[in-house]
Amino acid sequence: MTGILLVVAKAPVAGLAKTRLCPPATPDQAAAVAAAALLDTLAAVRATPATVPVLAYAGRLADAERAAEINAALAGWAMLGQHGDGFGERLTQAHLDAAKLLPGQPVLQIGMDTPQVTPHLLGASLRRLAVADAVLGPADDGGWWALGLRDPRHAAVLRDVPMSTPDTGRLTRLALAAQGLRVADLPTLSDVDTWDTATAVAGELPGSRFAAAVDEVDAGFDGAHAAPDVASPCWLDGTDGQRTHLPVRRWHDNPEPAARDIVDRCGGPTIDVGCGPGRLTADLAARGVICLGIDTAAAAVALTRGRGGPALRRDVFAPLPGQGRWSHVLLMDGNIGIGGDPHALLCRCATLLRPGGTVLVELEAPDAGLWRGHAHLAYGHDDRPPRNSPAFPWARLGVAAIHRIAATAGLTVRAVFAREQRWFAELQRP
Repeated sequence: MTGILLVVAKAPVAGLAKTRLCPPATPDQAAAVAAAALLDTLAAVRATPATVPVLAYAGRLADAERAAEINAALAGWAMLGQHGDGFGERLTQAHLDAAKLLPGQPVLQIGMDTPQVTPHLLGASLRRLAVADAVLGPADDGGWWALGLRDPRHAAVLRDVPMSTPDTGRLTRLALAAQGLRVADLPTLSDVDTWDTATAVAGELPGSRFAAAVDEVDAGFDGAHAAPDVASPCWLDGTDGQRTHLPVRRWHDNPEPAARDIVDRCGGPTIDVGCGPGRLTADLAARGVICLGIDTAAAAVALTRGRGGPALRRDVFAPLPGQGRWSHVLLMDGNIGIGGDPHALLCRCATLLRPGGTVLVELEAPDAGLWRGHAHLAYGHDDRPPRNSPAFPWARLGVAAIHRIAATAGLTVRAVFAREQRWFAELQRP
């Protein structure tokens, strides 16, 4: 089936494109990530057979990051300038303008936020319009990543649909159905709108332009947030004035007795949140336990894989494999502080677990409660000047507060126990 593949995109110019990636990315880095996403998208469209590629663009492509590469990738494409007041109107006009190029043919429209699209997916989506009046690809954030119309004139419904909201996908479907259209579903994808989704999508696309651009930002971010080597002293400094020495050498070693006790409690599939260099993930894998380490630092994921542990560069709040089917979630080495909100983190962990599954979490001392704020890493060496990382949200949770916080997350405290002057809790999902 011949059809039109319409890409609606904004020129990846620093300060104008992908600004929600800042921070941790700088405006220049965000534009570079956007350019890579666009280039991967253009390549997928070009490789889709029996289609006419069209770009509806906003901004000056000549000013874009990687402008020469983008210009080369667009050779032979039909180019349309976006016009109209509001995003819904611009989308409508893009569909109508594209349809004029090949009257009577369907239009499948995508954006530049899903570099994970493939020629197979695009071709299959377009072919579904042979039996459906419309196809809609939901996005994880409630929007949509693709809209296909057998008759592009029906894009007029987009004028009245609020865009960029958690209800955009649902409202778009309702608007199409109100026109009497049969709407078929496409697979759900993640839009790259935040750094968490950028790292998650990049983890699915090894070797892509997009993954390379994200890795380049992560490399600088890792360098600013991690101890330079195992021997370098490293501390976590909270805005409450508490300084905590981080046992970096221990994290790079084999599991210590306390950690082995925790691993002993993992009798089924286990996900290690904030796996770091992977001592626990690798130990689980060596025992034959199905496991996965996740970390937002590319260096940590590489170290874990190097030790034989499966790992992905993912944020715990991003989509993860096996959601709702894990037997155990590990939050060791202070990782209950991730994101600066233990309640939100434990709620997320509960969604990862199967019924009856457990969260194994390391806590502060018995007299400690809950602290939430910001922290930074401080590290150096005797022969080097000390360096600090940028501040990030962090939290500490002690034994005194675990029952209350666990209850608000829908978890039951099965046990609180001490090993080697460290404190742990086992929390169970009903």
